[in-house]
Amino acid sequence: MNKIINTSVVSVFAGILLTISADVAMAKRQVAMENTLRALDRAEKILRKAIPNKGGHRVKALRLIRQAKQEVRRGIEFANRRPAGGQLKKKTGPKTQDNYRYQEEYQEKEKAIKKRY
Repeated sequence: MNKIINTSVVSVFAGILLTISADVAMAKRQVAMENTLRALDRAEKILRKAIPNKGGHRVKALRLIRQAKQEVRRGIEFANRRPAGGQLKKKTGPKTQDNYRYQEEYQEKEKAIKKRY
């Protein structure tokens, strides 16, 4: 009886690990965004060590760094939900009127994405 329970527990954990690893494998690494998070972490640590008498500017900078980190994380999550890591593909080929229209649509889509996030 005890072996059956142990086997089922191991099976459940194996299933959970496979699910998690599949989600991670599907997500494209956002190297620049990850580097940005690390840089913001370093900046926050340095500011926390600074002497606090800066007329409120140090506190405001810390708040803005936390906000920036939150936005970067949202950007990573957004990109990971989209194919190709969030990249919109530009149309390639000869310069034609259709290509020009596509570029305008591309720019409009980019603006709409930035407004949402």
